[in-house]
Amino acid sequence: MRGAGVAAATAALALLLAGCAGTTPAATTTTPAPGTGSTGAASASPTPTGTPTAASAPTVRVPATCDELQPVPAGFTPVETQPTGDSPADYAAARAGVLQCAYSDAANVTLTFSVTPDVSAEDYSATADGVDFGPLPAAPAIGPDAREECPLSSRADLCQFIDLENGYGITATAYSGDQGTALPADVVDGFAAAVPQLAAAVTALGAPEPLWHPSGADLPGAVGCENLISDARLNEILGTTKASAFKTDDGEYARFPFRVSKQVGSEWCLWGSETDAGAGASVLPGGASYLPAAMAASERYDWQPAPEYPGEAYIATQEGSPQSTVDLAIDDAWVQVSGPVEVLPALVDEVLGNVGAVVG
Repeated sequence: MRGAGVAAATAALALLLAGCAGTTPAATTTTPAPGTGSTGAASASPTPTGTPTAASAPTVRVPATCDELQPVPAGFTPVETQPTGDSPADYAAARAGVLQCAYSDAANVTLTFSVTPDVSAEDYSATADGVDFGPLPAAPAIGPDAREECPLSSRADLCQFIDLENGYGITATAYSGDQGTALPADVVDGFAAAVPQLAAAVTALGAPEPLWHPSGADLPGAVGCENLISDARLNEILGTTKASAFKTDDGEYARFPFRVSKQVGSEWCLWGSETDAGAGASVLPGGASYLPAAMAASERYDWQPAPEYPGEAYIATQEGSPQSTVDLAIDDAWVQVSGPVEVLPALVDEVLGNVGAVVG
């Protein structure tokens, strides 16, 4: 569904009526996750000092802030862009240091843009030629890889832009919170004027900051469902014969553009069949610091300590579900595994071994 591109998007809207810089407030950017203490409780982020020190958690790698790339548009207010969700995969963009910016106004219009570092031509094509952005017409006046439409020919409530400049992947959207309500003319005009400015600003950026890695254990993670757990091994554990992967963090199910999860060894997969029991698994190397806040904010799970599992583990079962889910903070990574409770320990052991965790 092309509407999914709204969530993945983010872009030059902050540029609408670019003349309103100066005294406008700075846009909210994705900030480092809190550190995790020995008890798993979130600890305060270190206060910056005059002497540079190694970051204790993932940081934004793009060498610019939202309002340095584009001013806050008149009539709009910055919107919080902290990552949220129950799965480790929901935090892959923050872990990779993506700059994410968003704004909204009183008319329920939202403007967003994102800048992703270290995007290859192949990574760009995987998104630009995909279900969300593939139908967009080329915009050669902006750049050889740029695509833009505002509003979409199929939706008067949505504008989209995608581009690759200087090794940075850019997405941008403008959309109405009241689906079906056409975007105002000034938003459409502002979007058209803004995206070339955004592309030019990103082109002028220097190299991104290095990808953050934890000072201790640094798991390789997994790319591809078979590297979380093979179909053969999964069926052996489940006592089934036909269970296979049917959803993965790629293509139409990708949580973020430009295959950013692959940069950080993050993967998310669901397995099952029409007749067999299913399972799920996800990993985010270096993502353990996101776990406390994610569990505290969860509306889906009621997490309970699970000392019978490795690392710092928690378990939850959704009401009416035959499956349980385990979250583990282990070797500075966040690992999540779901499946029938009677075989969940075996599934966890298999996934942990495959992603490189040291158990025991």
